Amino acid sequence: MTDRYDLVLVGAGPSFALADGAARAFLRNLATAQLAVPADEAVAVRWAEVYLQPGALAHAAFIKGAAPPSPAFLEGVLHFGDVPESLPFGSLSAHFWLELRGALYADPAPSLLRRFETELGAHPRVLVRPHAGLPPHREVPEGERRPGAASKGAARVGPVGTWTEEF
Repeated sequence: MTDRYDLVLVGAGPSFALADGAARAFLRNLATAQLAVPADEAVAVRWAEVYLQPGALAHAAFIKGAAPPSPAFLEGVLHFGDVPESLPFGSLSAHFWLELRGALYADPAPSLLRRFETELGAHPRVLVRPHAGLPPHREVPEGERRPGAASKGAARVGPVGTWTEEF
């Protein structure tokens, strides 16, 4: 069996919050580069998580060259919110992070770290652990649902994480 890892990329300044527009731009950037494609989301008033599936070039987030025979990672999660929350592992709290679950590689490529820093304006810190399985997607309690957020199964204007809102 191939060893897999869970990675978290978090900004070095954990007090920095991420605007919704910056998160959407980062998601579009990942999808355009075919690294990761939004597949599901949980959107609350104070936080959001966008779940990602590996794109056709997901391996480029870790290595140069040909793709491995199995996916470079099993699932990704972009978490962002108004208040800091504990990271999925480790002892840090932050407003936002990118988690890559079940990755074949323990080290992200410099190009992914640059993309994180350039798009999100935060120097990334990388945390790694042996893969601990895929946890269930986070559910939004009914009273915490963001107004206008689509519920699971509802029709969307565009792919997950790329909707537009008019004010």
